[in-house]
Amino acid sequence: MATPFANSLPAASTPPATHGGVWLNNGRLVSRTIDEPDIKQAIEKKFAELARNPEALHDLLVERGFITPTGKLPKRYGG
Repeated sequence: MATPFANSLPAASTPPATHGGVWLNNGRLVSRTIDEPDIKQAIEKKFAELARNPEALHDLLVERGFITPTGKLPKRYGG
C-alpha cells in the first residue's frame, strides 16, 4: 500500500537539489551530508563569519538555546 505522500518524493536518480536536499534511495530517505563540497563550504563560510563577529555568535547560541542571554548554560545543559 502506497503512502499518501509517496508520489511527492523524488526518485532515487533525482538530484538532491531539486527536492530540498532529501531523496529516496532504496526506499529510505537520504539527505545531504557535510562531506559534500558545497555544504562543507557553506559551513566553513558561516563559521568564519561567526568567528569574526562574537555578538552574532552569542545571538545564535542564545537563539538555539545553548546559552542564556547572560552567557550561562541553561539547566538542560548543566547550568
